[in-house]
Amino acid sequence: SQQRPDGGWYQNWFLDGTPHWQSTELDQVALPILLAWRLGVAGCLDHDPYPTMVRPAAQFIIREGPATQLDRWEDAGGLPPATLATCIAALVVASEFANDAGEHVAASHLRAMADYWNDRIESWCSMPNGQYVRLASDPDRRPADGAIAPEFLELVRYGLRRPKDERVLRSLQGVDTSLKVSLPAGPSWRRYAGDQYGEHEDGAPWDGSGRGRSWPVLTGERARHFFSMGLPAAELVRTLEGFAGQSLALPEQLWDGPDVPGRRLQFGKPNGSACPLGWAHAEYLELLVTIALAGFPDIVTPARKRYTEGPALEPAYVWSHKHQITRIAAGRRLRVQLPRPASVHYTFDGWQSHIELDASDTTLGVWIADVPCQRLPSGTEFSWTAHYMTGWEGRNFSLTVE
Repeated sequence: SQQRPDGGWYQNWFLDGTPHWQSTELDQVALPILLAWRLGVAGCLDHDPYPTMVRPAAQFIIREGPATQLDRWEDAGGLPPATLATCIAALVVASEFANDAGEHVAASHLRAMADYWNDRIESWCSMPNGQYVRLASDPDRRPADGAIAPEFLELVRYGLRRPKDERVLRSLQGVDTSLKVSLPAGPSWRRYAGDQYGEHEDGAPWDGSGRGRSWPVLTGERARHFFSMGLPAAELVRTLEGFAGQSLALPEQLWDGPDVPGRRLQFGKPNGSACPLGWAHAEYLELLVTIALAGFPDIVTPARKRYTEGPALEPAYVWSHKHQITRIAAGRRLRVQLPRPASVHYTFDGWQSHIELDASDTTLGVWIADVPCQRLPSGTEFSWTAHYMTGWEGRNFSLTVE
């Protein structure tokens, strides 16, 4: 196993198992949890993966998230909707594993964290006009602008948002305006506005800068969304097959500029990127399965039931040392998550008085205390600090009710 003692995984390894890039993509920690859940649903597990793999991975996610060091494109970190979608779905099914193991306290906190992140996606990852962005960095403020990207389709993939959600459809219009490219085999899309990973305009190889080109995998993702809305996707299947051509190999990127014969770059054909790209082939195969079964194999049913079929939730905001929020919506509680046993001391009157709460053990390697701030009016500021067995936190933390 390549899982680390802390529950996470490195981005990638050499063939001998030695880590190569040593940053963390949180979605790569979440995906093994989803795989274990799918194998369990299919009746293919010959052992219980919860104590050895699922539980440590879920612990890592709640301890390190919601921000990721790198998103799925491996060149920027923050709060991307694609990574958040994967992690939320994973935490929901991890809570089911925990319940099945009789760890109900752990299950409750895993659900609480998933609920909080899901509730905040639009505030974190969309502009005031509703357009989702590639990623954001400030958990306290909605992004005023950002790179347009189709990352939000992962919210639909896992069942966190409906295919025809108004926010999704509005954002797709922005994606098509900014990123869609018409090629001889059919439409494809670039990754995000401002992408520099690709050849230069004259066809010169990428040298740390350039212009990102069209990615067939994004055509596959869009085809899946077409199908989820009840629209025919067969034409986009043929488009993907056209991108592969006689080699039957789907590339990472397609050249979408004018022909450059001297560099063997032809409009609509593979450029100098990796080929075949396993990810693109997997997306193609999954699209075929989706159409053949008239179903959606990536839907995480417990997450869909919780977030698109159940009643609206108003979860507590969760503060942690990796996620030090300073604002909270009126009517919400604050859950303080701490790395070791402690008591939380909070005040609503500028420390003229305070109340002490013992943090409870989630059994997940973190302790929690719920501050009952839900009745404070907008504009109120309140503060808290923690006292550990070894002494005080050493600073006060303040939040403003909005």
